[in-house]
Amino acid sequence: VQLSTADTLPAEIVGLMHLQQARTAARQQRADDAHAHLNEAAHMANRVGEHNGMRQHFGPTNVAAWRVSIGVELTEGAKAYEDATAAPINIDALGSRERSSSLHFDFARVLAHEGGPRDGEAIRHLDRADRIAPQRIRSDPLARELVLDLDRRARRRVWELDSLRNRFGVGGQGARSVNT
Repeated sequence: VQLSTADTLPAEIVGLMHLQQARTAARQQRADDAHAHLNEAAHMANRVGEHNGMRQHFGPTNVAAWRVSIGVELTEGAKAYEDATAAPINIDALGSRERSSSLHFDFARVLAHEGGPRDGEAIRHLDRADRIAPQRIRSDPLARELVLDLDRRARRRVWELDSLRNRFGVGGQGARSVNT
């Protein structure tokens, strides 16, 4: 793709196509292909910077968010999370409440998969995702399942988890004492 400083839209479109191909490859568990497409998208993003052609907010920030999402699909989430948080993602550059919420949801999924001591961080990211875009998160079956999984694993009641269960309208520990 020829990159023009006046019109970055063609490069943005190609970069977005690479992101879609990365997701498709990840869902088919073709990790090498997914990473190759992510790397191509990152190359394009680094060339064009942060842009909003076609209201897609393509750029390095969006590619970093996709890396986390693809990492979750490939069960490489822990590495993707560590890479993404090593240099904090400017969530405002995503330009969309839904995309920002999705990133926090992916962080929650990664951390919950790690289990144990990371469950508290997972709860905080899931809470943040819900507060940013409740209509997107509360209707997601994976998010609802995540709330229940975190609740089942909790050794004691946690008010943030109680709040999430309440907002999602899902059952849970209910009978446990807050001090247990």
